[in-house]
Amino acid sequence: MDELTSNWNRLTLSDREGLGCYLDDELSSQEFFLATKFLTKRAVNVDAIAKTFTPFWCSRNGFQVRNLGNHMVLFVFDNKEEVDKVIQSEPWSFGKYLMVLERYNKNNLVEELQFNRTTF
Repeated sequence: MDELTSNWNRLTLSDREGLGCYLDDELSSQEFFLATKFLTKRAVNVDAIAKTFTPFWCSRNGFQVRNLGNHMVLFVFDNKEEVDKVIQSEPWSFGKYLMVLERYNKNNLVEELQFNRTTF
């Protein structure tokens, strides 16, 4: 490990290569969120949810599933169009229980979400 660290410390950019690499905000990776409330009293199994919705949603780069507790899950996509497609295909259910989806902005608190509306 020390050898790797010492080799890493010897790496530098030449004057021709410049001071660094910068990405425009529009080129950097973005995340788009769907907060979901499962209308059930049963425990939410995040792995089962991911396995169930992966073939249905056919996300080009996949999605992440994060357990928020209190029967809530956060789906993280890298493409806004895929989030739009999931919402337009409502309603969704899991284990015979309704899922209420809401777009989520990471600047807000999850606790502020209402989860009081879904489209049929």
